[in-house]
Parts: sequence; C-alpha cells; structure tokens
Amino acid sequence: MNALTILIKPASASCNMACSYCFYYDVGNHRAVKSYGIMGQAVRRSLIKKAFACGAKQVSFAFQGGEPTLAGLNYYRLFTEEVNRYNTQQAEVSYSIQTNGYAIDEEWADFFQQHHFLVGVSIDGPAAIHDHLRKTTHHKPTHQKIIENLKLLEAYQVPVNILCVLSSYVAKNIQEVYEFFQQHGFRYLQFIPCLHPLGEKERDDPHALNVDEYKQTLDTLFTYYKQNFYGGNYISDRLFDNYVRMGQGFAPESCALAGACTTYFVIEANGDVYPCDFYALDELKLGNILDSGYVEMFTGPIAAEFRRESGPLSQKCQSCKHLALCRGGCKRYKILDEETNENHLYYCEAYYDFFEKHTEAILEMGKKVMQGYVVK
Repeated sequence: MNALTILIKPASASCNMACSYCFYYDVGNHRAVKSYGIMGQAVRRSLIKKAFACGAKQVSFAFQGGEPTLAGLNYYRLFTEEVNRYNTQQAEVSYSIQTNGYAIDEEWADFFQQHHFLVGVSIDGPAAIHDHLRKTTHHKPTHQKIIENLKLLEAYQVPVNILCVLSSYVAKNIQEVYEFFQQHGFRYLQFIPCLHPLGEKERDDPHALNVDEYKQTLDTLFTYYKQNFYGGNYISDRLFDNYVRMGQGFAPESCALAGACTTYFVIEANGDVYPCDFYALDELKLGNILDSGYVEMFTGPIAAEFRRESGPLSQKCQSCKHLALCRGGCKRYKILDEETNENHLYYCEAYYDFFEKHTEAILEMGKKVMQGYVVK
C-alpha cells in the first residue's frame, strides 16, 4: 500500500452549527449510535501507528466532522507529535481539515501554518444566503464570524479552499454566490450538490438540488470558470479542474470521477472504519482500528463488495458518448431503477447537457495548458 488516505472524524457527528442540510447528521441517523463523542488517545494512536506500519510511502490525514475543531486544539498537537514519533521510515505526510470555520482563532491559525495544513472552510456565499442555511445550534447567524476567521487564516498564510453546498437555495442565487467568492479573492472553490436523505428515491427534501437547478448551475459556474481562465484571473473549481485534467489524459483527482468506488478509510471517534463518509453505516463497517489493520480491511469482503457493486454501469451509461469525462458519476448520486435493476445517475440529464455544451472548451483548455499556457 504505497499511498494511504485516512479521513478522521475526531468529534464524530458533533457540531457547533445546525446547518439545514447536513449530510453527516443524516448518516448518523441511520446508525445504531448517532455520534461517538470525542476520539480518545487509544484510537488516535492506533490509527497513526498502523498507518506507518503498513509501509505506505505517502499518508494523507484528513479531518472532518461533524465539526472536527470540537476535538480541541490539544488533540491535533498530540496527533502531529505522534505522527513524528511513529513515522520512522520518513513517509511523506500531508494534513487537511474541513471545518465550518466558526471556532478558529489565532492559536488554531498558528498551528495550521506551522504544520502545513490545507484548510477547507464551508461557506455558502454572502451573509443573507449563508445565514439562511448555516446557523449555530442556538439559531444565531455565523457568516460574519467565519469571514473574520478566514481573514485570520489569510494573515497567517494558511492555504484555504472554499466548499459551498449547492442546495436549491444556493442554486437559485448562484451568480450572487460566485461573485461574492470572486470579490473576496477566494481562489480555490468546490461546489457539491446537496444530497437527498439516504434511502430516498426522490429528492423531495426542500434543500436538495434538482436536475434542472444543477443543469443551470453547472452552466453558470463553467461560464465564470472559462472567463477567469482566459481573463488572467484563474479561479480553481475542483470539478472543472478535474475535467480539464481528464481531457489531458490524466487520471482524475476526485474519487467521484474514478468510474467506481475506491476505498479510503473513514475512521469514527470510537475507531470504527468505513469505506466512504457518505456510507459510514453499520452494515458497511470494515472493522475497528483498535483490532484491524488497513491492508486487512482493504482486502476484506465488505470493502471488496463495496468496490465491486459500485462498478457496473447501466446500458445508458455504457453507450453514452460523454462517458470518458462523466465516468458514470458518484455512487451516492445514483438511484435504482426497479424495472431494469440498474443504477442510474440522478443528475444524468444535467451532466449530459453540460458536456454537450462545454466538452470542446474543456479539451481546448487542456491543450493550452499542455502547450505551456499559464493560468494566473
């Protein structure tokens, strides 16, 4: 196992905010135990020691939640100390954290800077839109404090990515949202569709993004992306960056575009391990890090079946002229057609429309980059 990606839930599903559409809150509701509290020393130490014991040359430690800062800064100080202690073979180590940004202060910013953390901050655009969706557990607005903390991270020269959830509400205001990010100088963006609750065939949740909304949003976002690419003000969009990369003949960075599920390791606060944070469910538990190793869990029957059943594509996907870029989509965005017994990508129509309009531009961008065109 040359490269190891570990997604850690140090505070389980606990959070200091109560976002209207939280997908991990929904995941927790589908488990016997919704939240496992704060990760203890034994689990933390085991997941670190076993990461280096398996011989990986590259280890990525990523932290998510819930809200991962609720584990406390001392948890991360001890974590990095133990990484240094057990990394005796000098594997390449990287750290990242996805946070709502609400609890960040100067101590956090200084720590992130010292240990070269990539910090993803979740924010849904300007205050009127963001605060409509992302409030504290006491129903207070959060936007102003998060913006202040983003400025703090900038002052400490901490690299930041912005994650925006494409809820129906955000999609209806996507131009205002994007221009807010652009005006504030955010250069690395990721937009992810708001998920319907697990197990539901139809996206009847008021926050879930429907097909027509996603179609319009993809078109709008790519128009901005292309303008900035050629206009000397390049702003990264993770999805479109992946398409350009794939158009150049390289493998995608995003597992959602791999064509089938991989297995990265999602480790809950109690040590339970799952193959994906969309599917951190009791029936998909690979083992517990206190008892099992990464290679053992990767090669085990549950992980193998998870990967296998994600691979087959519907007849519609197999015959689609845009399969090379679409790859059939993420498993979490698929629904079962009971008549054909095939999994169909819920957003198929939106992606098809997007590729019909923009594949030529994507390929042209890739050619320009390969020819030495520098995006600024």
